[in-house]
Amino acid sequence: MRLTKRDFVIKSNSDMQSYHQFQFYLLGDKLNPVVPRYKFFTCIVLELLSLRKRYGSEIDTACREVKAASQKDYNENKAIKSEIKGLYFQYIFIGLFTWVFIINFQIQLQVSLSFLNLILLFLWQGLGLFLVSILLRKLQKKYFDLFPDYFTSLYVFKSIITASRPISEAIEKARVSELKKRNELEFIHSFLGVILENLKSKGIYHSSDIEGVISDLWNVYGDQISRFKKSVLVLKLFFITLFIFPGFLITLMSALKEVMVWK
Repeated sequence: MRLTKRDFVIKSNSDMQSYHQFQFYLLGDKLNPVVPRYKFFTCIVLELLSLRKRYGSEIDTACREVKAASQKDYNENKAIKSEIKGLYFQYIFIGLFTWVFIINFQIQLQVSLSFLNLILLFLWQGLGLFLVSILLRKLQKKYFDLFPDYFTSLYVFKSIITASRPISEAIEKARVSELKKRNELEFIHSFLGVILENLKSKGIYHSSDIEGVISDLWNVYGDQISRFKKSVLVLKLFFITLFIFPGFLITLMSALKEVMVWK
């Protein structure tokens, strides 16, 4: 079971409710097979339950780690959600203010804009909002689409190795070989490859190594959130300038045109 990138970003209150249900589930002493769905963390818990059922593995420690990790993930994703909501809110708010300005301008100065210009302006602003939503999805994919696979693989791999299962089983179940490379994750991928090589050739494994990789992965994730915020800011300034401000310019140009006619 592998969840997709769209499961990695909080999008609505229902997702928030799923998070709370997941946290409440992990508080229980006896975990049942019906796991509330909260992004890739559900996959990890299901794998842990499978290990306990097949081999009697102790999974309490791993579940506590998953619980703490899901809390961290939830807090990080609130920052992403806040940036997205802020962009939409400011775009729509300034867009509405433009129309208030246009209407008030026409009433106060008795300057009328052609109906065609108003329709074109409305469509232009709507096009901007549509393009913003598309580019936001592309930005989210660019910055975050590989993290669910990496987090799932690392947590599952650590849990299986901790349960003293064969290395081959850990690699297969965690799908480590399927992880894709990307610039920001290249050193994570390389470091993980060194750990696997040491396991295969020397049978050497230190839990601190994989914990270090997981910690580094969270740091990279935090860096990507910072880059995402900066990209959203640039996107916001660009689209407001290109799709909202023309409304003010059209109004002012129409007013100047009327003044020239009066003269």
